[in-house]
Amino acid sequence: MADGGDAADVVFTSLCISKEDDAYKSRTAVPLPIEAYVKRVDKLVVEFMQRDYVRLEEAGTTSTAEVIEALEDYLYVQNSYRAPAGWREMYSPYRTYFHNVVGRCKFKP
Repeated sequence: MADGGDAADVVFTSLCISKEDDAYKSRTAVPLPIEAYVKRVDKLVVEFMQRDYVRLEEAGTTSTAEVIEALEDYLYVQNSYRAPAGWREMYSPYRTYFHNVVGRCKFKP
């Protein structure tokens, strides 16, 4: 929670950090399109909630473990996201910066 009592927007905040770091490292004035990434994450969340989470609710299986399992299936199987393979890839900006992770999800438009 922020000081004013508002909930923090983790997606927006992480993208702002990525934007600043990207500008510093690449020495460019072209900012990351934060709004486009936020829309993409919103689309992923809405799709998961409307399709996969609804199925869990209908089956009466909405325990934390089952939701996490469904979310893992959604990201790793349905959208082809994959975890880093090895320590070098673990520290790659393509695996650690949020906008790169979101950009690698192959969700169906």
